[in-house]
Amino acid sequence: MYYPPHLKVLTTTTTGVQLTQRLYAQLPTMQLYAPAQLTSIITPAHLPPTTWYHGCLRDLMPTLFTKPPTNQSRHAIVAILAIGAVVRLIAPYLIDKYHDPAVIVLDQTGQFVVPILSGHLGGGNALAAHLAQLLNATAVITTASDCQLTLAVDLLGQELGWRVEAETTALRQASAAMVNKHPVALIQENGSDNWWRHHANGRTGDLPSNLHQLSSLDMVDVVYYQALLWISHRVIPPAFAQRFSKPIIWYKPP
Repeated sequence: MYYPPHLKVLTTTTTGVQLTQRLYAQLPTMQLYAPAQLTSIITPAHLPPTTWYHGCLRDLMPTLFTKPPTNQSRHAIVAILAIGAVVRLIAPYLIDKYHDPAVIVLDQTGQFVVPILSGHLGGGNALAAHLAQLLNATAVITTASDCQLTLAVDLLGQELGWRVEAETTALRQASAAMVNKHPVALIQENGSDNWWRHHANGRTGDLPSNLHQLSSLDMVDVVYYQALLWISHRVIPPAFAQRFSKPIIWYKPP
């Protein structure tokens, strides 16, 4: 499962710092942000690199939303705070699902791990599952495709290095077709055929019943199917694209 390699952990309590200490051995790339007044009561052993901040927690937000300078991939914010407080803190800095970091919220005792932002493209759901495993906690996943264990259209082939080319509206419509169990066609001309087993957030068992693997575009009923997932090195033929008015999602294997 993909999850962001660099974690920025935010807490305001001693129990939050202790929870971070439990995770650090397994997640050595994390950076901790905690209030300076805790330094006199915290045991320094097994602490990750720590920024002891002064002043208002809100002033830290620009730093937390900035990518690490040596890492061009997306990062994640892990907040050991109340969800309501986290929502208010991050709201002014949100852009969209393609740019926002994953944001994960943990309760103070490490019983629940809740991804609240960028669960798919940012790797938040996968990171939440990993943190839950390390803490023997419960990951609270709310994205429809993961709750239903169906295909996540925006994640197909991610772990295999596939690139997705589609308009945002098309991705949203195709995703809605999958989770609402409308018929979706899939045609694969290139790339590994193990994409279901390697599906980014983990899938087992049979394919979703509404996902139909077809061998050619000639088999696609342009009225019946509500979306087409096209796995190929070549552009969809213009003549077909003109006839098929539903969303087409193009996956390009390496």
